Amino acid sequence: MFVRAVATSASLSLFASTALAGGVAEPIAEEPAAAAAATPALTGAFGGWYGALEMGRASGSGSENPGPGWLDVELQDGTCAGGTIGRNQQRGRLVYGAELRHMKCTDFSGLLGQKPFDGITDLRLRIGTTVGPRTMVYGAIGYSWVSFEAPFGKQTVTGPNAGVGVEFNATDKVFAGLDYTARSLSGEGGETSFDFNVATTTLRLGLRF
Repeated sequence: MFVRAVATSASLSLFASTALAGGVAEPIAEEPAAAAAATPALTGAFGGWYGALEMGRASGSGSENPGPGWLDVELQDGTCAGGTIGRNQQRGRLVYGAELRHMKCTDFSGLLGQKPFDGITDLRLRIGTTVGPRTMVYGAIGYSWVSFEAPFGKQTVTGPNAGVGVEFNATDKVFAGLDYTARSLSGEGGETSFDFNVATTTLRLGLRF
């Protein structure tokens, strides 16, 4: 799950970088006035600060080692909701930036209600490319903190994340998006080691400002 997300994110990032390089290498068209007029329509369409509300589903798998050996932990899918704030820079078709996201989960837990995961925080770098004047596809990598309740108290596992997504500008301010993020997490607490793979698929609705 996590490895596949990393590979897809890297592919999208390479495509975006190639698109930028191709745009720089292209010779000036015979109609420079038309080309100049088209540039402002793309530049800044996804740039600047933005904020969004997100909601979706969380899923995953994991294991724990209380001492004698590793035991599989079954995770039940749950619902998560939260918000994101970030900033993009745009150069032609290339869009890149960083964002911070936090979501609370209501019913994402282990077997029989054990180890309920109640908080996911992601810090991500994104790079993408525009597809037409209103749509952007992107890849993302970053770091995550996920908290959950254990019999000996609240614990936090951390690790890298990778994701892919698409955003659509409904207006010059309002946008909607779909995001998939996978996380490879580990941590220790109460003499127990934890390893979890946690993924979220979310819809976002936001404003650019």
